[in-house]
Amino acid sequence: ELESSDLKAGFFSGDEVDLSGLIREQILLGIPYKALCHEECKGLCSQCGINLNEGNCGCERKVGDSAFKVLKDLQIKGK
Repeated sequence: ELESSDLKAGFFSGDEVDLSGLIREQILLGIPYKALCHEECKGLCSQCGINLNEGNCGCERKVGDSAFKVLKDLQIKGK
């Protein structure tokens, strides 16, 4: 079933269609959120920076621990 957001309309004039915004969006969506050198790569520790492929650093990680959690209680004036 279609939603109202699925019915976006574009209006064009002239002989050219500017697709740069759509192309940029698709490229950004294709970039992995966590940049890794290969699929099996464990990445770097977000706290100490150690290469997790070479061993465990011992930093405590909580599931769902986010750097943005401090914004949870942010109150914006005027809203």
